Amino acid sequence: MRLNLKRYHIVILREDGKQYHNSILDLLCVRKRLAYSAILALFLILGNLGFLYLMMRQGSLVIENKMTKSELSKTKDTLVKVKDDLTYMQEQLNLTEQRIFQLEKLAKEQNLVLPKLTFAGTGGKSQISNFREIDYFNDPQLNKIYNNVLESKENVDKLAKEAQKLDDVLNPHLLFLSRKPSIWPVKGFISSGFGGRPDPINGAHSWHQGVDISAPYGSPVTATADGIIVSSGWQTGLGNTIVINHQNGFVTLYGHLSKFLVKPGQKVKRWQKIGLVGSTGRSTGNHCHYEVHINSKPVNPTKFMLY
Repeated sequence: MRLNLKRYHIVILREDGKQYHNSILDLLCVRKRLAYSAILALFLILGNLGFLYLMMRQGSLVIENKMTKSELSKTKDTLVKVKDDLTYMQEQLNLTEQRIFQLEKLAKEQNLVLPKLTFAGTGGKSQISNFREIDYFNDPQLNKIYNNVLESKENVDKLAKEAQKLDDVLNPHLLFLSRKPSIWPVKGFISSGFGGRPDPINGAHSWHQGVDISAPYGSPVTATADGIIVSSGWQTGLGNTIVINHQNGFVTLYGHLSKFLVKPGQKVKRWQKIGLVGSTGRSTGNHCHYEVHINSKPVNPTKFMLY
């Protein structure tokens, strides 16, 4: 069964309306290139291991016929170093893979779609290396083996550095997006908007610093971004109310709930159920009163109700 999932693109804007970081998705393209490069590096490593295995299977007598004792000693020392290099490369590739996986996971949580990228270039040579081969031994086959190992090590180091750079650039943006309200807290319809309105009970003019979302009694109310529960208790007028601090100046409030599903101090993720719709407090019917505050100032929540 295939799921037809909606996908969205998020663009961060500066105060002057210009795109602040329009290259987030472009940077995520690097993930694909890193993956392909890592595969090439692994192929080189496997090829090197194959060459080393065949060479050692031939036995030391064959090697001694072609090399002096000093060359044989040098070769043995090199093989020890090659073994250490291969272990180092495997560890670096594992760390790089973990770093990329975490970035990909964060990106998917924010509905950022990784664009398809066709890797240009085929063959045995890496597309990211300017490695120059050097003759270390008299035997051409040994030179090929050792140079391949050194080139693989150079490429793995570049992959690790590039992944670290990608992590340093993207992580702050992805964390910011994860803590920025961006969804409806409950499925329903807006019965009362943000701003001035007649009081629903006495008809007097009043200021409404949130929106009321009508929904059936007991409907799940979800956190609109990652954050920490500041309070979950009774507030005058709002009844059972939950307040979440999302850091970066963002705070959200959910009022008139019939039940709490979280406690103060608890960490929550976007889409996590935090309570149930009710009509507690000063209310005329089942709904969720939802507020968004930026630096302690209430703003129109509909600007942050993207999906």
